Amino acid sequence: MTDAADIEGALFRARHRLTCAEARIVADAARVRSPAHVLAPRRFGPGEAMRFQIEYAVSALQRLDRLTGRLRRRDNQRTRISEGLAAIDVMLSTLAQQVVPNDDLMRTAASAEELVFRTMRLVILTQLACLEIAVRALADQPVSMMREWSPAFRSAIVFGRVELARITRTWTIYRTEAYSGITDITRYNIALCTAFDEVNDLTHSPEFAEVMRHGVASAEWPEIAQSCEQILVAARAHVDLDAARVFWTSRGYAPTIRAQEP
Repeated sequence: MTDAADIEGALFRARHRLTCAEARIVADAARVRSPAHVLAPRRFGPGEAMRFQIEYAVSALQRLDRLTGRLRRRDNQRTRISEGLAAIDVMLSTLAQQVVPNDDLMRTAASAEELVFRTMRLVILTQLACLEIAVRALADQPVSMMREWSPAFRSAIVFGRVELARITRTWTIYRTEAYSGITDITRYNIALCTAFDEVNDLTHSPEFAEVMRHGVASAEWPEIAQSCEQILVAARAHVDLDAARVFWTSRGYAPTIRAQEP
Protein backbone atom coordinates (compact mmCIF):
# COMPACT_ATOMS: atom_id res chain seq x y z
CA MET A 1 0.00 0.00 0.00
CA THR A 2 1.22 3.47 -0.86
CA ASP A 3 1.85 5.47 2.29
CA ALA A 4 1.63 9.21 2.83
CA ALA A 5 5.38 9.70 2.35
CA ASP A 6 5.25 8.04 -1.09
CA ILE A 7 2.33 10.23 -2.11
CA GLU A 8 4.09 13.35 -0.86
CA GLY A 9 7.24 12.35 -2.73
CA ALA A 10 5.31 11.77 -5.95
CA LEU A 11 3.59 15.12 -5.65
CA PHE A 12 6.94 16.83 -5.02
CA ARG A 13 8.52 15.26 -8.12
CA ALA A 14 5.52 16.14 -10.25
CA ARG A 15 5.61 19.72 -9.04
CA HIS A 16 9.17 20.10 -10.24
CA ARG A 17 8.51 18.70 -13.68
CA LEU A 18 7.13 22.10 -14.47
CA THR A 19 9.26 24.00 -16.94
CA CYS A 20 10.92 27.15 -15.66
CA ALA A 21 8.55 29.20 -17.81
CA GLU A 22 5.57 27.56 -16.11
CA ALA A 23 7.22 28.06 -12.74
CA ARG A 24 7.36 31.81 -13.35
CA ILE A 25 3.62 31.91 -13.95
CA VAL A 26 2.90 29.90 -10.80
CA ALA A 27 5.17 32.25 -8.85
CA ASP A 28 3.42 35.42 -10.02
CA ALA A 29 0.97 35.42 -7.12
CA ALA A 30 3.73 34.93 -4.56
CA ARG A 31 5.80 37.69 -6.13
CA VAL A 32 3.02 40.21 -5.56
CA ARG A 33 4.14 40.25 -1.93
CA SER A 34 7.59 41.45 -3.03
CA PRO A 35 8.31 45.17 -3.49
CA ALA A 36 6.00 46.65 -6.10
CA HIS A 37 8.76 47.76 -8.44
CA VAL A 38 10.15 44.21 -8.89
CA LEU A 39 8.57 42.99 -12.12
CA ALA A 40 8.13 39.38 -13.15
CA PRO A 41 9.19 38.38 -16.66
CA ARG A 42 6.40 38.73 -19.21
CA ARG A 43 4.51 35.50 -19.89
CA PHE A 44 5.21 33.88 -23.23
CA GLY A 45 1.97 32.37 -24.47
CA PRO A 46 1.55 29.35 -26.77
CA GLY A 47 1.87 30.05 -30.48
CA GLU A 48 4.36 32.87 -30.08
CA ALA A 49 7.68 32.73 -31.87
CA MET A 50 10.24 31.25 -29.49
CA ARG A 51 10.20 30.24 -25.83
CA PHE A 52 12.96 31.34 -23.53
CA GLN A 53 15.25 28.33 -23.05
CA ILE A 54 17.03 28.47 -19.74
CA GLU A 55 19.58 25.76 -20.47
CA TYR A 56 20.67 27.37 -23.73
CA ALA A 57 20.93 30.80 -22.14
CA VAL A 58 23.14 29.53 -19.30
CA SER A 59 25.34 27.60 -21.72
CA ALA A 60 25.58 30.64 -24.02
CA LEU A 61 26.72 32.88 -21.15
CA GLN A 62 29.45 30.39 -20.25
CA ARG A 63 30.62 30.09 -23.87
CA LEU A 64 30.54 33.85 -24.42
CA ASP A 65 32.64 34.28 -21.29
CA ARG A 66 35.24 31.82 -22.58
CA LEU A 67 35.27 33.00 -26.21
CA THR A 68 35.54 36.72 -25.44
CA GLY A 69 38.24 35.96 -22.89
CA ARG A 70 40.28 34.20 -25.58
CA LEU A 71 39.79 37.11 -27.97
CA ARG A 72 40.92 39.54 -25.29
CA ARG A 73 44.08 37.51 -24.68
CA ARG A 74 44.53 37.01 -28.45
CA ASP A 75 45.65 33.46 -27.77
CA ASN A 76 43.92 32.03 -30.84
CA GLN A 77 45.11 31.44 -34.36
CA ARG A 78 43.38 33.37 -37.13
CA THR A 79 41.15 30.43 -38.06
CA ARG A 80 40.04 29.96 -34.45
CA ILE A 81 39.38 33.69 -34.13
CA SER A 82 37.05 33.51 -37.13
CA GLU A 83 35.32 30.46 -35.69
CA GLY A 84 34.98 32.17 -32.32
CA LEU A 85 33.46 35.30 -33.86
CA ALA A 86 31.02 33.18 -35.86
CA ALA A 87 29.99 31.32 -32.69
CA ILE A 88 29.50 34.60 -30.81
CA ASP A 89 27.36 35.94 -33.66
CA VAL A 90 25.14 32.84 -33.64
CA MET A 91 24.70 32.93 -29.86
CA LEU A 92 23.85 36.64 -29.76
CA SER A 93 21.35 36.23 -32.59
CA THR A 94 19.71 33.26 -30.85
CA LEU A 95 19.59 35.03 -27.50
CA ALA A 96 17.94 38.02 -29.18
CA GLN A 97 15.17 35.71 -30.39
CA GLN A 98 14.75 34.02 -27.02
CA VAL A 99 15.32 36.72 -24.41
CA VAL A 100 14.05 40.00 -25.87
CA PRO A 101 10.47 38.79 -26.51
CA ASN A 102 10.37 37.08 -23.14
CA ASP A 103 11.43 39.61 -20.53
CA ASP A 104 9.62 42.69 -19.21
CA LEU A 105 11.94 45.28 -20.74
CA MET A 106 12.09 47.02 -24.12
CA ARG A 107 11.00 45.20 -27.27
CA THR A 108 14.47 45.55 -28.79
CA ALA A 109 18.03 45.37 -27.51
CA ALA A 110 20.01 48.50 -28.35
CA SER A 111 23.43 46.84 -27.98
CA ALA A 112 25.07 43.46 -27.64
CA GLU A 113 26.00 44.36 -24.06
CA GLU A 114 22.37 45.10 -23.23
CA LEU A 115 21.36 41.75 -24.69
CA VAL A 116 23.90 39.92 -22.53
CA PHE A 117 22.79 41.77 -19.41
CA ARG A 118 19.14 40.98 -20.14
CA THR A 119 20.07 37.32 -20.59
CA MET A 120 21.84 37.26 -17.22
CA ARG A 121 18.89 39.03 -15.61
CA LEU A 122 16.26 36.71 -17.06
CA VAL A 123 18.19 33.57 -16.11
CA ILE A 124 18.51 34.81 -12.53
CA LEU A 125 14.85 35.90 -12.24
CA THR A 126 13.62 32.66 -13.77
CA GLN A 127 15.67 30.51 -11.44
CA LEU A 128 14.75 32.61 -8.41
CA ALA A 129 11.12 31.81 -9.22
CA CYS A 130 11.93 28.09 -9.54
CA LEU A 131 13.91 28.27 -6.30
CA GLU A 132 11.02 29.95 -4.50
CA ILE A 133 8.66 27.12 -5.45
CA ALA A 134 11.16 24.42 -4.48
CA VAL A 135 11.89 26.00 -1.09
CA ARG A 136 8.19 26.37 -0.32
CA ALA A 137 7.47 22.75 -1.27
CA LEU A 138 10.32 21.35 0.82
CA ALA A 139 9.58 23.55 3.83
CA ASP A 140 5.99 22.25 3.84
CA GLN A 141 7.09 18.62 4.17
CA PRO A 142 6.62 17.08 7.64
CA VAL A 143 10.32 16.26 8.09
CA SER A 144 12.72 18.49 6.20
CA MET A 145 16.04 20.19 6.83
CA MET A 146 14.73 23.00 4.64
CA ARG A 147 12.71 24.35 7.56
CA GLU A 148 15.97 25.56 9.08
CA TRP A 149 17.21 27.14 5.84
CA SER A 150 13.88 28.36 4.45
CA PRO A 151 14.07 31.89 5.97
CA ALA A 152 17.58 32.39 4.57
CA PHE A 153 16.51 31.25 1.09
CA ARG A 154 13.42 33.45 1.14
CA SER A 155 15.49 36.48 2.19
CA ALA A 156 18.07 35.78 -0.53
CA ILE A 157 15.33 35.51 -3.16
CA VAL A 158 13.84 38.87 -2.17
CA PHE A 159 17.31 40.42 -1.97
CA GLY A 160 18.20 39.16 -5.44
CA ARG A 161 15.01 40.51 -7.00
CA VAL A 162 15.30 43.91 -5.34
CA GLU A 163 18.97 44.26 -6.33
CA LEU A 164 18.28 43.24 -9.93
CA ALA A 165 15.46 45.78 -10.13
CA ARG A 166 17.71 48.52 -8.77
CA ILE A 167 20.62 47.62 -11.07
CA THR A 168 18.37 47.41 -14.13
CA ARG A 169 16.92 50.87 -13.53
CA THR A 170 20.42 52.40 -13.62
CA TRP A 171 20.65 51.88 -17.40
CA THR A 172 17.02 51.59 -18.57
CA ILE A 173 16.52 55.29 -17.78
CA TYR A 174 18.61 55.96 -20.91
CA ARG A 175 16.52 53.68 -23.14
CA THR A 176 13.33 54.21 -25.11
CA GLU A 177 11.05 51.71 -26.85
CA ALA A 178 12.35 52.76 -30.25
CA TYR A 179 14.78 50.40 -31.98
CA SER A 180 18.27 51.37 -30.75
CA GLY A 181 16.57 54.14 -28.78
CA ILE A 182 19.22 55.56 -26.45
CA THR A 183 18.80 59.03 -24.95
CA ASP A 184 22.44 59.43 -23.82
CA ILE A 185 24.89 56.93 -25.34
CA THR A 186 27.78 57.81 -23.02
CA ARG A 187 25.78 57.45 -19.80
CA TYR A 188 24.04 54.36 -21.18
CA ASN A 189 27.37 52.63 -21.83
CA ILE A 190 28.79 53.62 -18.44
CA ALA A 191 25.62 52.50 -16.65
CA LEU A 192 25.62 49.12 -18.44
CA CYS A 193 29.28 48.56 -17.60
CA THR A 194 28.57 49.34 -13.95
CA ALA A 195 25.48 47.11 -14.02
CA PHE A 196 27.59 44.12 -15.07
CA ASP A 197 29.99 44.76 -12.19
CA GLU A 198 27.12 45.01 -9.71
CA VAL A 199 25.56 41.75 -10.86
CA ASN A 200 28.98 40.10 -10.56
CA ASP A 201 29.20 41.53 -7.03
CA LEU A 202 26.07 39.59 -6.05
CA THR A 203 28.23 36.46 -6.00
CA HIS A 204 30.22 38.01 -3.12
CA SER A 205 27.27 39.39 -1.17
CA PRO A 206 26.79 37.71 2.24
CA GLU A 207 23.01 38.11 1.96
CA PHE A 208 22.92 36.26 -1.36
CA ALA A 209 26.03 34.32 -2.31
CA GLU A 210 26.37 32.25 0.88
CA VAL A 211 22.82 30.95 0.56
CA MET A 212 23.25 30.17 -3.16
CA ARG A 213 26.48 28.27 -2.49
CA HIS A 214 24.76 26.29 0.25
CA GLY A 215 22.03 25.41 -2.23
CA VAL A 216 24.56 24.25 -4.84
CA ALA A 217 26.21 21.96 -2.28
CA SER A 218 22.91 20.40 -1.18
CA ALA A 219 22.85 16.97 -2.82
CA GLU A 220 19.58 16.13 -1.07
CA TRP A 221 17.82 19.01 -2.90
CA PRO A 222 18.66 18.52 -6.61
CA GLU A 223 16.12 21.04 -7.88
CA ILE A 224 17.44 23.69 -5.51
CA ALA A 225 21.03 22.82 -6.38
CA GLN A 226 20.35 23.28 -10.10
CA SER A 227 18.59 26.63 -9.65
CA CYS A 228 21.31 27.98 -7.36
CA GLU A 229 24.07 26.81 -9.68
CA GLN A 230 22.51 28.49 -12.72
CA ILE A 231 21.93 31.69 -10.76
CA LEU A 232 25.61 31.81 -9.82
CA VAL A 233 26.75 30.94 -13.36
CA ALA A 234 24.71 33.82 -14.78
CA ALA A 235 25.77 36.29 -12.09
CA ARG A 236 29.46 35.42 -12.50
CA ALA A 237 29.56 35.75 -16.30
CA HIS A 238 32.23 38.15 -17.58
CA VAL A 239 31.44 38.75 -21.25
CA ASP A 240 33.96 41.20 -22.71
CA LEU A 241 32.38 42.19 -26.01
CA ASP A 242 34.92 44.98 -26.49
CA ALA A 243 37.41 42.29 -27.48
CA ALA A 244 35.04 40.98 -30.13
CA ARG A 245 34.14 44.50 -31.24
CA VAL A 246 37.76 45.16 -32.22
CA PHE A 247 37.51 42.34 -34.76
CA TRP A 248 33.98 43.30 -35.84
CA THR A 249 35.12 46.85 -36.54
CA SER A 250 38.16 45.71 -38.52
CA ARG A 251 35.85 43.59 -40.69
CA GLY A 252 33.14 46.23 -41.03
CA TYR A 253 30.63 43.89 -39.40
CA ALA A 254 28.21 43.85 -36.48
CA PRO A 255 26.22 40.93 -35.03
CA THR A 256 22.48 40.63 -35.51
CA ILE A 257 20.79 41.26 -32.16
CA ARG A 258 17.33 42.37 -33.20
CA ALA A 259 14.52 40.01 -32.33
CA GLN A 260 11.90 39.37 -34.96
CA GLU A 261 8.71 41.33 -34.51
CA PRO A 262 5.77 39.18 -33.35
